[in-house]
Amino acid sequence: MNLKALNVWGQIATRLAKLTPILVLLLAPSSSVLAINLGDLNIISGKFTPFIATIQVEDYDPAKIDQLQVSLASPEIHRRLGIPLTAEIKKLKFSAQLSAGVPIIKISSADAMRQAEHMLALDVRWPQGKVMMMYDMKIPQPSAEWVAYQAQRSSAEPVSQDSQIQTGKHAAPQAPEPASNDL
Repeated sequence: MNLKALNVWGQIATRLAKLTPILVLLLAPSSSVLAINLGDLNIISGKFTPFIATIQVEDYDPAKIDQLQVSLASPEIHRRLGIPLTAEIKKLKFSAQLSAGVPIIKISSADAMRQAEHMLALDVRWPQGKVMMMYDMKIPQPSAEWVAYQAQRSSAEPVSQDSQIQTGKHAAPQAPEPASNDL
């Protein structure tokens, strides 16, 4: 080989030696996950009931669930995304917790969601990073059974004594007729 060829190979080897630590860090599996995946929004409640939904957190260590912070994205983020920040959305509470050993995000509100559709932007943070996620929330309509149950429940409410007072004309009680002696 000539000297020029050796010089070129030397430069390539030098550059590879400098890049190797960076490549190892990028390609090597890490014990601490640098990114998490958020699953779909699973709405458990229905319209006119206190709101409850969950999101499965994938690729996150369940032992570190207390380090996962979840909140509604800032009003600025909602504005930039064109998502209205309604009073119902502002009332939502977020918590990271385990469900059967699987990390989830629980979203809840003591109030019912009156509108059938909402959009929501979440801000999820953990020690190694953060992710913003947008969700389209379609609240299920109540089932026919639920509507029938509510109608039955409202008609079975206790009736006050005043409403049990009957009005109208009743025949006056008659005195018993004297016994006849026609035997």
